[in-house]
Amino acid sequence: MTKMNNKGQVLVAFILMIPIILMLTICIVDVGLQSIEIRRIDNTVRNSVKYGIKNLDKENTEATMKSLIMDNLKNIDDAIITVDIDNNYAKATVTVKYKGLINITNKTIKIGYYASIKDGKIEINKER
Repeated sequence: MTKMNNKGQVLVAFILMIPIILMLTICIVDVGLQSIEIRRIDNTVRNSVKYGIKNLDKENTEATMKSLIMDNLKNIDDAIITVDIDNNYAKATVTVKYKGLINITNKTIKIGYYASIKDGKIEINKER
């Protein structure tokens, strides 16, 4: 009897698995980059609202809040930024379309924060 050589079968199985492994890796990296982007936008909006509520009495607070957001989101072209300030109230919302690495995850990211002054304390809350 002769022995069969199975080395070729393992190589074919490995070559067939490479596309699946690559797609899983790309998806994991894409979701990670998306979560980093969401966190960056979240921090930017929260910090601009914090600035807005602390500087309500200044004249150009709305414009400064908007420029703070735009400066921190330089590489995003199609962001929709809304800023609103009242007597004891500041609000900022950013809407961005996230495209991902290879357009797998086309997702619209909308993050908003509002802050108010109650009993002399600043309360910052995330919009739901």
